[in-house]
Amino acid sequence: MDGFEENDKILIVAATNLLENLDPAIQRPGRFDRKIEIKLPDVRDRANILKIHLTTKTHSLPERAITKAATFLDGCSGADIENLVNLVALQTVRQARISNNMEPCITEDLLNGVVETFNTERAVQAERNNMNSQQNITMRRLLQGRGG
Repeated sequence: MDGFEENDKILIVAATNLLENLDPAIQRPGRFDRKIEIKLPDVRDRANILKIHLTTKTHSLPERAITKAATFLDGCSGADIENLVNLVALQTVRQARISNNMEPCITEDLLNGVVETFNTERAVQAERNNMNSQQNITMRRLLQGRGG
């Protein structure tokens, strides 16, 4: 990086989810030239992440329900799973308020419902992204045909 001496012993770390969108100049030798890929969690890790985020919530979830939910969250990051737990907690509070229950508790049915909705929304978003990608490819081809 410009402005640093060879032996300044300064390490700069950056992260991105979109490596392909980075300017190639930033990836030249001596800049951000090392890549470390951190993979998404597997089913066991997803179950553990669910447990971590459920520790601060009142729930009646057996181990098998957490494991089942984790299997349906393939491709989710830890942040996605945290978001899902917060969504199920909000849904639990809403339902408790409707039924005048003063002690909301996350149930297996609520967790399953939110996981299903979460996955449906992810599928819809993936389809939108695919459509946008196809439109971009078509537009590039049209522009190339015009010499643009």
